[in-house]
Amino acid sequence: MQKILRVIFTADCHGYLYPSDYFGTQEERMGMLSVIAAFRRDENTLVIDGGDTIQGSPFTAYLRRSGIGPKPLAGLMNMAGYDYIALGNHDFDYGNGYLGEYLEALSAKCLCANIRDREFRLPVFSYSIHTMKNGLRVGLCGVCTEKLMRWEDRGVMDDLDIRDAVENAKNALDLLKGRTDVNICVYHGGFEFDPVTGKRLSSGTENRAELICSLGYDLVLCAHQHRSLPGKKIGSSWAVQVMNRGREFSVTDVTVDEGDIRIVSRSEKPGNEVFLAGKTSLDGIQKQVNEHLDRPIGAFSRPLEAEEHLVSACRGSDLANFFNMVQCEAALCDISACNLYNEVRGFEKTVTIRDVMKAYRFPNTLVVLRLTGTDIKNYLEQCARYFTLLETGEVVISREYLVPKAHHYHFDYLYGLAYVVDLSCREGDRVKKIVRLSDGSPIGEEDEADICFSSYRATGIGGFDMLRDKPIVREIPVPMQDLIIRYFESHPTVDPVVFSAVRFADRDRLFISPPSSETDRN
Repeated sequence: MQKILRVIFTADCHGYLYPSDYFGTQEERMGMLSVIAAFRRDENTLVIDGGDTIQGSPFTAYLRRSGIGPKPLAGLMNMAGYDYIALGNHDFDYGNGYLGEYLEALSAKCLCANIRDREFRLPVFSYSIHTMKNGLRVGLCGVCTEKLMRWEDRGVMDDLDIRDAVENAKNALDLLKGRTDVNICVYHGGFEFDPVTGKRLSSGTENRAELICSLGYDLVLCAHQHRSLPGKKIGSSWAVQVMNRGREFSVTDVTVDEGDIRIVSRSEKPGNEVFLAGKTSLDGIQKQVNEHLDRPIGAFSRPLEAEEHLVSACRGSDLANFFNMVQCEAALCDISACNLYNEVRGFEKTVTIRDVMKAYRFPNTLVVLRLTGTDIKNYLEQCARYFTLLETGEVVISREYLVPKAHHYHFDYLYGLAYVVDLSCREGDRVKKIVRLSDGSPIGEEDEADICFSSYRATGIGGFDMLRDKPIVREIPVPMQDLIIRYFESHPTVDPVVFSAVRFADRDRLFISPPSSETDRN
């Protein structure tokens, strides 16, 4: 007898519930309220989320700062009828206690076979067997990228037992075999190879969906990379992946007929309608969020414009300089490094909290590391990989920072030191001179310097392995967004610094693309 299972899958919502990115006034076709309104299900449908739900938007930041907590998010998921969720790496950003509040209020069962808190306080399960109305027995397992251990707060990590995602997905499948008709793995991780072109996307253990697809699951639901894959047979599994912020969801129909399994899937975009019951429950908080975001907190002496990434990297960024000024004051040091995001947002003269959230989007804290001159040179050599010198003399952004997706946030802007880059030399031998600006002294191999980094960069992610396990001078456990707001409280009007750390050798022979019409700042 033929039986059909429908699976509705969302992932990487990052707290975007309303059809808004909180930056403008125009509504967009995005957000969980819009996605949920588009669900079409029956009694043989499972609704599953792939994680990264409780962190990432101004709404979720306000829930945490205000003390409201994550229960309104859980309430929305309950009204939407979610059956299962997996955990994403960013679900740990606010600590295990905060995550526990969310999971305790959630009706859906949380599946994560490879991560446990050591005290077993989080209500998390390795796998589950769900019997549908039509009698179909569905086995489900959840796993999360174990690269979590390089991203999150050390205190949080000390309380977690993080194990190999592929190995634990296999262990769960072994326990499900013979007891189920269909087996599904929900993996908060992406593909190591492009599912369409076959080109390598990443190495290491961050993304291993192709390996998981070789284990024998019928359906693998993938997340983390914020990429869309409507459906494709990979290895022995049918695999799907969805975009972030509620910009799409997937619908998969699994037909089981006398042991034969057929799977078809599609990606769907949300429409213009919203889930009214959920909206009504959240509108009061949303109003508070917008009032909070629009409160003026300070001013600049002039606007800080968002420029093209290459122009900023070559000639300096007022925005990055401002972030580094904040970091130096908070961390009590005179050298700092920060990065800008793919979508750079500048500041007008008057600054609101919304403006801060636009310009600095993630809840990074700060870490001061003590580096040797050799460490600093290796670090700057990695920064220099951002640039490629063409035979024409034109400087462009290296392809590795643009493909398979743009990650301009892996180029760092320095403050408090300057360095000379000779792009005509081979990679690894481009940085020729490093100078500390406080006294003009060069930094040699045996010298030491304390440098402030974001907690994200201090883990070494982005190719900066030389930063891993370096001596920690101090940690500032306050999110950078809060530090910026505090900075305006003590500096009501900020006069931004004009400065570029990068100096190019033979600069008369170089030109950048796109060209800048502004005065050369080097």
